[in-house]
Amino acid sequence: AHYLVGDYEQAVDWARRSTQMRSDLIPAHRVLCAGLAQQGLIVEAKVVLSRIRELQPDISISSLERFLTYSTPIGIAHFLDGLRKAGVPE
Repeated sequence: AHYLVGDYEQAVDWARRSTQMRSDLIPAHRVLCAGLAQQGLIVEAKVVLSRIRELQPDISISSLERFLTYSTPIGIAHFLDGLRKAGVPE
């Protein structure tokens, strides 16, 4: 919710907490990655992306588009924009 309203600091904070509690929680890693990228913290986002690739080696924008659900198309586009900025391949 924080990410979708543009509160990237809170989104990153909550995602960090989640990944610390469960290091295998891929959705939290994706929010952390996208939130860092939206804040311009690309180096940190790429570090998180490398962890995501360990957990989900085939991650791509096209695969995420197929199975992610958000309440609006704008929400998913916004989320994918952050992941693109971090370097998730198409």
